[in-house]
Amino acid sequence: MTNEFNSEEKIEKTPSLEELKERYPELFGKVPHDLIVFAFSENVLTTIAAICFKHGVRENKKVSRISYLVGYVLFGETKPENFQSSLVNTLNLPPETAEKIATDVDEVIFAEVKKSLDQLYPKEKVSPKTKIQKTPPENEKQTKKKQDGYRETTE
Repeated sequence: MTNEFNSEEKIEKTPSLEELKERYPELFGKVPHDLIVFAFSENVLTTIAAICFKHGVRENKKVSRISYLVGYVLFGETKPENFQSSLVNTLNLPPETAEKIATDVDEVIFAEVKKSLDQLYPKEKVSPKTKIQKTPPENEKQTKKKQDGYRETTE
């Protein structure tokens, strides 16, 4: 058995950003440019692989699939807060492992492009009608005087 490269195997080259722009114009229209460049950087792929290995995910197919799931977040297809559940549901990772990977990806990868992700996924604003009423702390409740319905005021 030899380890020589089989020249008859077809190797698909990674498309350039210009080729991707031609293939997926809708993606480039909605996703900030820095996210696209960032997503295709060698550093991101290396970091994802390191995070996976750190948490015991060593199968190439799973590492590759996790890279795709990170890409879905970076390209506006999956909200960052849904990334962990995607790991569990798509790859059947144990919830503890998915949580560790999601935390590291969030702290190392998503944090690096937080401003652009915030643009891509604007926070939902609470409308005035749905504002949550704050309840006063216990000590404030006790200090308010109760009105006694049995007492009448006299002059």
